[in-house]
Amino acid sequence: MGLTILLVDDDQILTEKTKNSLNWDSLGIGMVFTANNIHEAKGILKVYKVDILLCDVDMPMGSGLELVEWIREEGKDMKCIFLSSYANFTYAQKALRLGSVNYLLKPISNKDLEAELKTVCDELLKEHTNLNSQEKKQREEVWKKVLVQALSDGVCTSNTSSLFDTQYSELYPSVQPITLVLAGLLDNSEERQNVKDISLYNYCMRTVSEKYLQELNLDVAVSYKDTEWLLVLKNFADYDRLEEQLSKMQQELNEQTAHSYCFYITVGRPYASIAKAIRIISDMRENAIPNKRLMIEERAWELRKISYSEPFWEKWQEMFHKSTASGDSSYNTAYMDVMQEMLTYVDHACESGSWYLSDLRRFVKHVGDLLLKVLRDNNETFEELFDWQEYERMSFLARRSEQGCIDFIETVWKKLDSLHKTEDKAEATIAKLKRYIEENLGGELTRSVLAGQVYLSEDYITRLFIRETGRTLPVYIARRRMEKAAKLLRESTDPISKIAMEVGYSNFSYFSKTFRDYVGSTPNEYRAKYRK
Repeated sequence: MGLTILLVDDDQILTEKTKNSLNWDSLGIGMVFTANNIHEAKGILKVYKVDILLCDVDMPMGSGLELVEWIREEGKDMKCIFLSSYANFTYAQKALRLGSVNYLLKPISNKDLEAELKTVCDELLKEHTNLNSQEKKQREEVWKKVLVQALSDGVCTSNTSSLFDTQYSELYPSVQPITLVLAGLLDNSEERQNVKDISLYNYCMRTVSEKYLQELNLDVAVSYKDTEWLLVLKNFADYDRLEEQLSKMQQELNEQTAHSYCFYITVGRPYASIAKAIRIISDMRENAIPNKRLMIEERAWELRKISYSEPFWEKWQEMFHKSTASGDSSYNTAYMDVMQEMLTYVDHACESGSWYLSDLRRFVKHVGDLLLKVLRDNNETFEELFDWQEYERMSFLARRSEQGCIDFIETVWKKLDSLHKTEDKAEATIAKLKRYIEENLGGELTRSVLAGQVYLSEDYITRLFIRETGRTLPVYIARRRMEKAAKLLRESTDPISKIAMEVGYSNFSYFSKTFRDYVGSTPNEYRAKYRK
């Protein structure tokens, strides 16, 4: 919005001329008020906040000195510059005693007046910046005290609100609604121990929240528990707009940190009820299941109807038992049928609000138990499907959110389905792996990537590939890359560095060495031989 200035002079023509001829934008001044006597000036000052007063000294209905005396008595803070047609030492001395920044003589050119105002405006902007920084730090300290008192030990009492009553009521007037947004990281707790990561999370959350929530009166963003933040919004009511901006925040935070975040949102309430707001937001963080949007609103949370009903474990186990006993193609379809029933069950439980987060965790544990039982019944091993580290990561995320649980269910049963199809048609699985390798010779072809294509564990596809082809995966991939490189060297005029990239090598020296090991000559020698 910029600074504000009030021009006071009994010469109305001069006042309007000054208002219309100076380059206010370049000075950082966004609003210019005018008055022709001190009574009009007082009326303006009672209604609007003014940063600079540019005032004539001699006026018939009261002098500029009298106006500034009134301003000081009222406790109003502004920079005052006097204008006078007389070089009166007494006036100048009194003006200085009243705290004016300068005493200028008329007439004064626009250039000189702008230069004087520029000095005052720069000083004001510097003061405002320092003041805003101090106020921001003060507000952060307020909320840190609130969080330490209320959230850290899980207790939130009326003493929380008393912090505002006794010390900080000037920052948060009693009628001013405050909306709280708790932002929580959903990823593996092991990753939280990295100090560099925590510093990155804090930096990103602060900058991204200011970028998207400043327009919604973001008051402060306070770090809590390393990977959780409390975002405080004042005088805010547009929840649809808030959801739009939080959605943009989620996307940008995910891009910057490669992690997912959930937002827990309270309704607006005055600071006197802040203890209740923190109890609710703590309850949501502890018990609510992050939905697909990763936004939990107090309005919906308060309407929830928790009624946990036991999943159909016996039915699903019987479906596996019957398909196994029948020995026909229904064996494999059972996995997809159970998967679909589980997905429907989880979707209903989460979207209807009938589950706590503890119910989701219990469900995920039982899915794991059922998986192990199915494997035992079929004389299969867990290692054929998962590496333990992969399983732990997926089950952790499954216990944290609805989408994590959905991904876990789909992966578990698709892997089981793929395992039995592989046992029946190992050749088809190998063909699928080879086809993927052929189509992605320039990309990443790690064991993890390949295992994901056929829903089997890395160790299992490694053993299967050797058993069916007599070669290891790395040897096969390297040979196919070199064969493609040789073909491109013979048939194209592309630079060798480009060919190296096309077959997955960003290091030219390493590509050249590998090519020579396989072909017996360097890429340059090989190309020259075929161009003779």
